Amino acid sequence: MAPSATPPAAAPATTDPWRRRLLTLLIGLFAVGVVVGWASTSYFGRNPAAVESFAPTDGWCDPASQGLGVHCFGDFQVPRLFLNEESIYDPIYPAPGVKPVPNPYTPTSMAPHVFAGAVEWVGLGQRTSMVVFLVLLAAALLAPALWSILGRPGRPRDWLPLLLIGVASGPFLTMMDRGNSAGFAVPFILLFALYARRRPEWVAPVAMIGAALIRPQFILLALALIAFGRIRSAAAAVGAWVAVSIAAFAVIPGGFASNLSGWWSDLGDFQDQLDGQGVPVVASTEFINVSAAHALTVIDDWFIGAPGFLGTRVPMLTDWVVAHPVVPGALLALAALVTVLFAPSRRVAPLALLVALIVPVLTQALSFGYYLMVVLVLAALILGPSARVLDGDDGPGARDGIFAGIERASVAMRTWAWVVLAAVGLSVVPILITSDAATQSTLKGLLGVLWLAVVIATLVLAWVRPRALGLSPAPAPDDR
Repeated sequence: MAPSATPPAAAPATTDPWRRRLLTLLIGLFAVGVVVGWASTSYFGRNPAAVESFAPTDGWCDPASQGLGVHCFGDFQVPRLFLNEESIYDPIYPAPGVKPVPNPYTPTSMAPHVFAGAVEWVGLGQRTSMVVFLVLLAAALLAPALWSILGRPGRPRDWLPLLLIGVASGPFLTMMDRGNSAGFAVPFILLFALYARRRPEWVAPVAMIGAALIRPQFILLALALIAFGRIRSAAAAVGAWVAVSIAAFAVIPGGFASNLSGWWSDLGDFQDQLDGQGVPVVASTEFINVSAAHALTVIDDWFIGAPGFLGTRVPMLTDWVVAHPVVPGALLALAALVTVLFAPSRRVAPLALLVALIVPVLTQALSFGYYLMVVLVLAALILGPSARVLDGDDGPGARDGIFAGIERASVAMRTWAWVVLAAVGLSVVPILITSDAATQSTLKGLLGVLWLAVVIATLVLAWVRPRALGLSPAPAPDDR
């Protein structure tokens, strides 16, 4: 009797080495971060929370009845104060004789705080509303990690993303520490990235609108839609977002004209603030600012005292940035728009998605470190999906991340991918490098420079033909 044939082994669900590389890098950086952070914060007498985020004693509430320990979760508390005014753009004063605090939030950006206020107003109390807000915020921030693990076999290593790009990541810890409502944009950004090239076609535009209603800068996610040829979808989404935003200014108390002018004035005041040392915030090193404008001031500092032309001319850059804080971001956004419209490799998915995710963070004159929450989405895209829930296929390569094709690409593309992995790792892992002169993490203060360099390199690569990069662009969709 002939022996029965042995069934062939099942093909692996992923053939992508970049998932393993990113996980290995994150584990290594976390190991280094524990040792460096312990030594740095203890030897220099620094508070770990203050190094990675802000001072725990933020003073925006009565901690005994409204906070946790000495902490008030300041970015949750301050909007509460605005909601207690007749208009959310009425000034609030933290103390007598102190300059009023500006409100840079649009009415739609205040929506999560209105919900928290409703929880408080129905009689559940301020602390309960804060707990509900923080639980929902945590769920939103964990969306990328959950997407990358659900449906996997359940081995311990399959759950690593929940730790590495989830509860232990720097953006998660910082956003939770501040209680900032920007984190509610993360699920929308994840949905956008997943469906920017896939059907149903309405998902990505709707997700983009949702993210932009939380924070207006995320309307720049449209760059990916434009890159993939979905120009009509991008235009429709931008138009819908503008209409909803304008309507929101009209329906809240205070009157349309007064609300719009009040927000515009507050936004300018917010970007023109001075830090505790009297330094304009765009050039301040008292907190982590990852904007392109701040990155230029950091580069400027490197050349102070340099010989010759660099020493006498480059330091003038900071003065220009302080005088025109929104111009660097505007120029970067314009360069990105021209690239996604005309560059030969604009439809290469890793290039287009990276530009769309990172440019909104860099374009603000004041972009706090917690806006690196978008890197959690980028990391999840590199790690790959937990299952091919988008196409209903779990065959070979079904769980590949967006970098899978780069393994067979040119040296330039592979080098770019390794640099992106390094930037993701340094952005995600809370490495608390500090000194007695530093207010916040010395390393995190350089991330704006790193991501600006990555975006510029990405834009340059997009102008190289796909064949020269060893890649194939995504096919052009029917939407023009």
